[in-house]
Parts: sequence; C-alpha cells; structure tokens
Amino acid sequence: MKTRNPPPEILAGDRRQTKTLIDSLDFRWRYTSGVIAFAPEDNPSDEDIQGIINDFERVAFAGLDRDRFNILWVKHTHEGQPELHFVIPRVDLGTGKSFNSAPPGWEKFFDPLRDYWNYKKSWARPDDLARARLCQPGHVALQQAEQLRAGLPRIDDPKEAITEYLISRIEAGLGVDREGIIDALKEVAYEITRQGNDYISVRLEPDA
Repeated sequence: MKTRNPPPEILAGDRRQTKTLIDSLDFRWRYTSGVIAFAPEDNPSDEDIQGIINDFERVAFAGLDRDRFNILWVKHTHEGQPELHFVIPRVDLGTGKSFNSAPPGWEKFFDPLRDYWNYKKSWARPDDLARARLCQPGHVALQQAEQLRAGLPRIDDPKEAITEYLISRIEAGLGVDREGIIDALKEVAYEITRQGNDYISVRLEPDA
C-alpha cells in the first residue's frame, strides 16, 4: 500500500458522518465518488479550489438546500498537483429517497463547468489538440474503476484500478474493515466469486 506524502487533507464535510450515512443506506448504489484533477502547471490557489467546490456543488445539487445533501471533499497533493476527491452518499436527506448526483448523461452538465474554469484560468484542457496527451480531468485509477462500475470494456490493468480505488476509499475513511471493502468491490465488480480469510476474488465481466 502506498504512503501518501503529504497525507490527504479533508477540505469539507465530516468523514465519520459520511461513512455512517453510506453504511445506513439499503440502496443498491449507496454513494458516488469521483475526482477533480489538475495538470502540474495549473497550480490552483486555495481561493480557486474553494470556488470550484462551490460551483461543483451548485451543479451536482441544483435545486436542493444545503441540508438535503452530504458530501466529503478530500485533497491529495502527493502526486505534485492537487486532486480533489469527493464522496457523495446517494440519498436526498430531505426525503430519504435515492438521489444520484451524476445520472446518465451527466457529462453535459459538468463539462461546461470544467471548460469555464479551464478557460478562465488558462489551465490545461483535455480538448486542447496541441497537448501531446489528451485526458479527461480525474485520477486515472478512479476513472478506470468508474469504467468497471459502468460496465464499459475491460481496461488494461483492472487489478491496479481496483487497488487504487480501494486505497482512495480507505484514505477517505470509507471501507476500512472487511465488510466495507467487500461492499466497495461490489460497486465495481460484476460478482464476488470467492472469499477466504486473506483473499477476495471478483469477476469483472458477466459470463458470455
């Protein structure tokens, strides 16, 4: 397991409260997680980061008062540039009903927000053809885990993707025990096929 240096920093939310809320839900999908990442040359200020968080929440929770949703923000800087990880329990706290902040087609809502900040601050853009490497904002491993969860084609190294996904959850204080890890694996794997005292086997694709 990697040591994050410097360690993750909680920017907003309560880790224990978010974990307790997720654990209390009986929905099939209990949380949404993701990341907002920056290129090494972007160097966002604390004010920029707070502005991005505020704008993200306005889009993700449009129409909801602050007391109707829960979100945990954790900043990682061990790779040399900030990464803003978030975890959202998938519930409307006002009604107790399931709520998905990133429903199908979510890109059309969040991509304009990404582009607004990139153009405003002259940050690196994933759609800039002059860049040698084009990539969507986000930690690669978590993107791969999201691909697995969405049932998209198999990636080159699913073991690495799942490992990074679990490490990020543990660092956020989620899934720190065996049951929590099993629940997290159920989010990204098609099926847990075997369990032993020191191993868990998963199947990433349904049988043909």
